[in-house]
Amino acid sequence: MNIEQDITRIKKRAKWGCLIWAVILIFGPIILFFGYFYYQTELKERTLIVSHSPNDVNTIEIVEKGEPAFFGPSSVRIKYGNQHIDRIISNDGKMLNSSNASVKWKSVDTAIITLYGEEQFPETIEFNKENRKLFNNVQVELDSNTLTISESPDHTKMIEFRETTRSQGQKPERFLRIYYGENGSILKKYKEYNYQNRSYTADQLYVDWTNNIRPSIMIFVENKFVGAIEIDFNK
Repeated sequence: MNIEQDITRIKKRAKWGCLIWAVILIFGPIILFFGYFYYQTELKERTLIVSHSPNDVNTIEIVEKGEPAFFGPSSVRIKYGNQHIDRIISNDGKMLNSSNASVKWKSVDTAIITLYGEEQFPETIEFNKENRKLFNNVQVELDSNTLTISESPDHTKMIEFRETTRSQGQKPERFLRIYYGENGSILKKYKEYNYQNRSYTADQLYVDWTNNIRPSIMIFVENKFVGAIEIDFNK
């Protein structure tokens, strides 16, 4: 009787053993695959930039966390000591490199960190060692290019169109800044214009100098009139 029970017990153990091995063989590779995929896309870190303060006391490191999946955005971590913040960069699914980030030190304890992506406006983050919260988003002007210059018929007045780019924030990221003043002087007065954060070309900007003191500016997009700006040189 004991022999029969032992045989039955051994057969049950063998069945359970076969079942366990079957589960391992079937689900093991799947678990390993998803574990590897999760590590590659979420956990693995790859250094993009290591930047030291002018006195070499403070160090900021920017790393890419994982890899972009299915043309999605990339994750980055900005580190200082044991503190960090995480950010997203939309870069058309491409892996990041050192050109996607920069660190500019304003002093030994403060720096401006800029993140770049092919599908986004730059994002700027201020690092300040003296603040309780080390990293804070700020919006700054990054670039300004002259598109065209227009002079009044009597050559005494001038209007300059500059396309200006800001980093991400509450204000428009791309806009026109229209400077005006006496011809030959440093232009300080200006007005701003924004239409859907778009870029402009010189042939989209028309100045009507019918009145030398109060010219009118008309803006066109794809041959469609989208806006007008009045300039008063007396103000």
